[in-house]
Amino acid sequence: MKLSKYNFFYEKGDQCVVFNTFSNSIVILGKDEAHALQNMEGLTGEELFAYSEQGIIVEDNVDELAMMRFDNAYFAGAGGYHFRILTTTACNARCTYCYEKGTAVITMTDETVEKVVTFIQNTVTSNKPIRIEWFGGEPLVNMPVIQKICERLTKLGLVFESTMVTNGILLDDKIAKKLKDTCHLSKAQITLDGLADVYSAVKGVPKSCFDKVISNIALLASNEITVHVRMNYADNHGALLDLINYLSNKLCFNKRIFYYVYPIFEGKESVSKEIMEKVLDLNDALLSAGLMKKSDLYKFTYRQTRCFATGYNSFTIAPDGKLYNCSHVMNDNGLVGTVESYSPYNTNRIRFVDQNISEKCADCVLYPFCKGGCRAAELGEADLNQCVIYKNCIEAVLDRLLDI
Repeated sequence: MKLSKYNFFYEKGDQCVVFNTFSNSIVILGKDEAHALQNMEGLTGEELFAYSEQGIIVEDNVDELAMMRFDNAYFAGAGGYHFRILTTTACNARCTYCYEKGTAVITMTDETVEKVVTFIQNTVTSNKPIRIEWFGGEPLVNMPVIQKICERLTKLGLVFESTMVTNGILLDDKIAKKLKDTCHLSKAQITLDGLADVYSAVKGVPKSCFDKVISNIALLASNEITVHVRMNYADNHGALLDLINYLSNKLCFNKRIFYYVYPIFEGKESVSKEIMEKVLDLNDALLSAGLMKKSDLYKFTYRQTRCFATGYNSFTIAPDGKLYNCSHVMNDNGLVGTVESYSPYNTNRIRFVDQNISEKCADCVLYPFCKGGCRAAELGEADLNQCVIYKNCIEAVLDRLLDI
């Protein structure tokens, strides 16, 4: 028997915590027990069995990295079909941190709609799940085209589920019903940056839009559509605290609304500990306000695959029908074809979906629930953080998990 290479050890008072990132097990040991485990000395048969059950020790012939390489290759192809569709690059907001600044405004035509539907029909060659993600720009700027695509797919007998990244401003009762009934929308992501004054300044929209979006979050939840409320952190700790306090009174806890704080992309490999300490403090505020449960806020689970851009059955479709691996690399370095002409052997396609693991990632104890992180960042094609955001504060997060 030998130690798993994915054990993370750290001391907590007079105890030692062992977190296995492959099996997702957490064990608390005394210092002497931890020493015996780390040195694989003096362990009883009962202890060996218990550690083995938790994935903390494995048989000598087990190659955990080879197992994950297998999963990477298998699930990259075995997973369902995922189409990220931009029906327009136009947007009704002007967010200060938007990475799409300067992008030419293109809106999908009815002719392209037919080509997109045909591409999806020809690409889907099995009964694997079909997921469509409406992206932009702001997707709801072009709701008619979204509806047309969904109606055409349904008429062809293709069963699908959709999600959407939206600012939520253009939603109303009629659109929410169409999204639920026609588009089979199951989840929407909406970003908030602070209360009305801050929200207006960041997004470049009238202050009245804030109240409308808050109402629309509740509207989506009432239509049984899950809403992920993302709060971007960029040295705005106080503004987000005010927002959290407001939401705790306005929306209260709702099982269909999930809140999370995410640091603005810096183009660095991993987010600094200093920034993450602020993020964790805001997470604590979400918990104290009763908006989230710890078990929902911190979920460290084994990832079968890497990111969207490395899936064999994943495509980003632009409004003009061009195909890309990733919505963050919609340029010549990410172009893989069009909805009329595509080959899986395209050089950019192969470059992104390459399932090889870098030596740096293979030796990282957090690899099982990161799987190499953002591929575009690793390739130097986008100013995104590659690693899981909790990398530099893992002990503080585990302490919070142990409180559950």
